[in-house]
Amino acid sequence: MTILVPPGTPTDTAQETKLRQQLAEARAHQAATSEILRIITRLPTTDLQAVLDAIAAQAARLCHARLAAVSRVEKGGLRLAAHHGALPVSRAGEAGAMARTPVDRTSVNGRAVVDRRTLHIHDLAAESEDEFPTAKALQKRDGTRTILVVPLLHDDSALGTISVRRQRVRPFTTPEIALLETFADQAVVAIEHTRLFQELEDRTAALERSNAELEQFAYVASHDLQEPLRTVSSYVQLLAERYASRIDARADRYIGHSVSAVERMYTLINDLLAYSRVGTRGRDLVPTKTANVLDHVLEGLATTIRETAAEITWDPLPTVRADATQLGQLLQNLLGNALKYRGERPPRIHIGVQRQGGHWQFAVRDNGIGIDPAYAERIFLVFQRLHTQDEYSGTGIGLAICEKIVERHGGQLWVESQVGQGATFFFTLPTLGDDDG
Repeated sequence: MTILVPPGTPTDTAQETKLRQQLAEARAHQAATSEILRIITRLPTTDLQAVLDAIAAQAARLCHARLAAVSRVEKGGLRLAAHHGALPVSRAGEAGAMARTPVDRTSVNGRAVVDRRTLHIHDLAAESEDEFPTAKALQKRDGTRTILVVPLLHDDSALGTISVRRQRVRPFTTPEIALLETFADQAVVAIEHTRLFQELEDRTAALERSNAELEQFAYVASHDLQEPLRTVSSYVQLLAERYASRIDARADRYIGHSVSAVERMYTLINDLLAYSRVGTRGRDLVPTKTANVLDHVLEGLATTIRETAAEITWDPLPTVRADATQLGQLLQNLLGNALKYRGERPPRIHIGVQRQGGHWQFAVRDNGIGIDPAYAERIFLVFQRLHTQDEYSGTGIGLAICEKIVERHGGQLWVESQVGQGATFFFTLPTLGDDDG
């Protein structure tokens, strides 16, 4: 059946036309907020100004405003941060009279900040002279009639405002007000994002400077200590050689203690130098076959392995991005500790490895004396020892060096252990890719 539409009868009702217009408006609003979010997600590669400029431009376009402006609270006043459209002209004929306004109730932007709420003036000309003196003075020069101001609220403070202006009396609609409030929320996110990133950068830079100064201090102090130490060592040895037959057993014992103390000091200094050089003397991280590094480490430990009847096994080892020298130092320290802190049984050590996402997790497991879990973090601190020098030799810096090496390679180092049940030292290294071998 065919339905004939009488001449002059519209195919779309006024209600349908209105709904289509509202839908188009909502889509435009959604597209604008999505675009601003896209810009925000590029921060910090895109600076804050790009976000504020985009917000001002979209606010002016979608709210059909002559001028849209974003202002920020700085040093007790509101400073213009971004705008789209011609700025008002001051009495002196200078553009940008809105660039800085006081934060008080005499201006529309200032009142929105003080009251911390959206301010909608339908007709500025209808307001009394005492209500908004600053805005009224500008209105007489640039013809602004309708104003909408939304504060940028964060926690208990206002960071600034977004304002839009029209030169004819035309109040803003509910969707337009909601859009501007969404833009305000996005501006706050961008401002806080930038502030937090800047704080992080500043703290990181300060930490890097501090670490560099500490490393330089450790290097200089250790290097400078060696000269007087060599002098002490030389004179003690001279005493031992020239007067060995003229002194009693007690004096001879004193000389022996002095020689031992000098040797320990040398060891401490060299270990401190090694610790300070992890970050400053390291080589580039390049594809490195862990198996080759382990072979060299085992050659260096061959005597100890033979004397302790140790058995060391390992899983197939991957190629990793590493400084081969430091990776060898890491494995040597971990295996050396496993051999040193052995129990009554011959050492049994296994190096396990498994891939977990974007990194390899290594596990150096032994059957030694174990570690009290209460000291699982303390053992990685510089010069922290759980045993006396008479029980086990060493300076207590080896694991601190290991941790620093692993962190330089972008990984983590930790231990799981119980007293009398051996220990397992875990460390992670980033993978190269799908073809790791």
